[in-house]
Amino acid sequence: MDEVILDALHDLGGKVLEPQRADVASQPLADGRAAVGHAGLVSLEPDLGNRYRSPMSMATADARDEEDRTPLIHRLAEHVSGLAFETIPSEIVGLAKDHLVHHVGLALAAVDYPRPRRARAVARRISGEGGRHRILGTPGRYGLLDAVFANSLLMGADALDDAALGGTHPGVLVYPTALALPETRTVSGRDFLAAVVAGYDVLVATARGGWTWGVSTPRRSGCVVGPLGVAAVASRLLGLGPRRSAHALGLAANGAVGLIEGTPFAGILYPHVTRNGVMATLLAADGHRSTPSVLDGPYGLYETYLGAVPGEVVAAMDGLGSDYGLAHAFRKRYACSGFNVVPVELMDNLIRSTGVTVEDVASIRLALPEERRPREEDFDRNFRRYRDGERRYITRYASPRFLAAAWLWDGKLKPARYREDMPAGFVDLLARTSMDFVEGLPLRSARLTVVTTDGHEHVREGHHATPTPPMDYREWLTDLLPAASPSAIEGFVASVERLEESRHASELWTVLDRFADRPDTTPAISPGLDREPGSTASRRIASYVSGARYEDFPPAVLERGKDLLVHHLGLALADRPPKGACPGRPPGDYSAIGRKPSLRLLDAVFANSLSMQTRGRQDSMAGGMRPGALIIPAALGLSEDRAVSGQEFLVAIAVGYDAGLALSAGTWAWGAATARRADCVFGPVAVACTAARLLGLDEERTADAIGQACHLTMGLIEGVEEEALVNAQLARNGVYAAILAEAGFPAADLMIEGEFGLYRSTLGTVPTDLDRSLSGLGTRFGLERAVVSRHGLDPNHLVPVELASRLGARLAGDAGEPVEVEVLLPETRRRWDHVARTRLRGSEHQVSQAAALRRALAQMLAGGPREEDHGANGAPEGAEPADGVALRYEPGRDPWFARVTVTMASGHTESLEGDRSVLPLHLPDRRTLLLDSAGGGNRSKVDEAIRLVGTLETVRDASTLLEVMVDLCG
Repeated sequence: MDEVILDALHDLGGKVLEPQRADVASQPLADGRAAVGHAGLVSLEPDLGNRYRSPMSMATADARDEEDRTPLIHRLAEHVSGLAFETIPSEIVGLAKDHLVHHVGLALAAVDYPRPRRARAVARRISGEGGRHRILGTPGRYGLLDAVFANSLLMGADALDDAALGGTHPGVLVYPTALALPETRTVSGRDFLAAVVAGYDVLVATARGGWTWGVSTPRRSGCVVGPLGVAAVASRLLGLGPRRSAHALGLAANGAVGLIEGTPFAGILYPHVTRNGVMATLLAADGHRSTPSVLDGPYGLYETYLGAVPGEVVAAMDGLGSDYGLAHAFRKRYACSGFNVVPVELMDNLIRSTGVTVEDVASIRLALPEERRPREEDFDRNFRRYRDGERRYITRYASPRFLAAAWLWDGKLKPARYREDMPAGFVDLLARTSMDFVEGLPLRSARLTVVTTDGHEHVREGHHATPTPPMDYREWLTDLLPAASPSAIEGFVASVERLEESRHASELWTVLDRFADRPDTTPAISPGLDREPGSTASRRIASYVSGARYEDFPPAVLERGKDLLVHHLGLALADRPPKGACPGRPPGDYSAIGRKPSLRLLDAVFANSLSMQTRGRQDSMAGGMRPGALIIPAALGLSEDRAVSGQEFLVAIAVGYDAGLALSAGTWAWGAATARRADCVFGPVAVACTAARLLGLDEERTADAIGQACHLTMGLIEGVEEEALVNAQLARNGVYAAILAEAGFPAADLMIEGEFGLYRSTLGTVPTDLDRSLSGLGTRFGLERAVVSRHGLDPNHLVPVELASRLGARLAGDAGEPVEVEVLLPETRRRWDHVARTRLRGSEHQVSQAAALRRALAQMLAGGPREEDHGANGAPEGAEPADGVALRYEPGRDPWFARVTVTMASGHTESLEGDRSVLPLHLPDRRTLLLDSAGGGNRSKVDEAIRLVGTLETVRDASTLLEVMVDLCG
């Protein structure tokens, strides 16, 4: 047996392995600059050792010294806003340029790929006219968020984007953001490069110590911390100071999206992350705020996704400004996932040093770190499962078994092999290739054992990818873009080389436009894909959504829908539209209540959703989900997008409520190990159902919309200030998911109940009665089960407060005051009530006080809260909950059960118990509600709106309702 341990993956003669042809790593730098890794200045891929370990063994933030208790978000913001270009080493500046050229080249090479073509179709669909931002290799201008989405997708389309610690992919997040924002504001080349460096710094620092695949609810690391890196870049480019940068980073922490389920379509996740990070920064620039503890608080980003704050993240804060993130990133030289570079290079080394061929091989064994078992087994399972060309691509380039066999078969990695049918001999070779998992190996390590037919074992072991050699920009781009004009390549290279001297970073686009000198083509809709056998949850919901008819709904259900519609229109009318509801204020043809048609579709949905939440009186249903402020804004926006009848409008709202009820019934998101709000888990799916119906999607496309929406769940419990903003983004995300499906972006079938699907990734388990809930679609109607918070209280408190109100009325004639109040609640509620009380203290936003259960109970027993007891957001004022109210918890109770017991001064005791069935369903008279919301004026317009709602089923164009509401605002 020959055994070689290749610490830096040099070959036996000590020479650095030659990369395959046309690879960026094969080119020397024109200016003779040494590769950073070879110069000894920084380590491109250090030995990770035990850096990644399970949360149970993590050194947590509790180990910090008292003087280091500054919130992590503030330390990151200080670095982002304070990083001076002059302090950045020239080698790091060189790496920023290298990665820029690398990713721009990849994007331009992928312009005609199917998914980028669809992304451009979506951008055209949403942006409309008047966009100000560009997509690489494409003529025209688009909206900011649509441009960064498409450019991120382009840069990752070939799987050659860069990689860094924890499996993050910084380049596809940082560079789309850095290229877009200077188009509309003056940004110097130095500020551009400093923003790029800051983005890499934040991404690498926040990814340290947390192996997100190793927790009970796995996620991709880049999807968790990626929005922070994007917000770092955007904050720097927008010139935000440390305070607003902290708010941008905090809002971005709520933007973690993307499930592991559906790996064949994972290329769309980082574009979503990029959109969210930019959106968070725009909101912060418009004055929205976040909570300082959103990263390291008890329900913050790390506790939610990793179970603890990694000590390595805390330690990394001290290295900001000296330990640069770019030094820990490497440009991939092979079209494979970053974690599989080492196995690929081991196979290449073995073939070179032994001359072994396919015919010589009896078996191939790969030994990988035990911590990577969930990841590699999932990729291997997907590799075996999916057969069509589009889904083959990512499952093959992410499978270590496939890659090892492919290198031996072809002598290199051929991207065409990822899409082609496998020859019989190759299938046989795969059957002889296996994986084992070993404790104690560093995370990126691999051990390759090839046994030949003569019984000899050849073993190679490595711990790092080969340091990436210097880069020749011209040769790299020429090889990658053979059809490109040499003058265009030369112009771009020259602009990058002197970028730090440029007063306007947007000059990069002057030369990049030369690569977009041909008309864009209309993308083809993707063909039908292989589907999972049987009836999955998404397909069952899709079948119901696409097949429901107006006649299937009882009249009482539809009238309830009208009542809830008027209720939420009234909420929006009373608080039209809140500050910062439309960050960036791009032009468009869609309406927000209180604003003439001037917005783009998704911005109008966002603004109307935010308006409907400002008083905290939106409706709720079992599971704690608040559907109205998510679904109704989506329906209003899409009614302006295409001709929709009143009947179809009502059906679309109804099926959204029904889907939300079916998915959330029997769940208690707060009781999960990774606590969530129900809106954050189920909201986008419910909205996507409404949107798919209004867009006229068939069953297959509706299933895709549901699957895309599962990826777009987001939001943390930590940080009450962000709740309304997050919910408005959830509404926006649900519509966006349906538009992606409309454009042909497919989704996996098991996005809801799969091993890494929606339920297991958020709640930890699939509800046992999911089948019963789905069977109730069409017979159990969500509109019938939605109740309205009459006093701006959180829906989780409605039952005990309703019981207290009834007891207060019953005891009104009793002499004396209540001397003791005891509330019995389910044990699963303890966490929520604790957070409700602790979040009440020190909050600067009145909405947080709606979570004060004790105070609300005391007020209801005293006759109910008066209007003057409420702040601007409809929540009781006062810093502390009332004394004399004891909360007790008992296991085994339904999450919505409550028992309230009151003892009066006279010694008389009364008790009431119940669940959500005790909540009143009635709503105020529609006309009275709208008149109150309109301040008593515009009575004729109010009457017109009421008549229109009352006869909505006869209306041919439902957008008339929104027109009337806009007119009602004057």
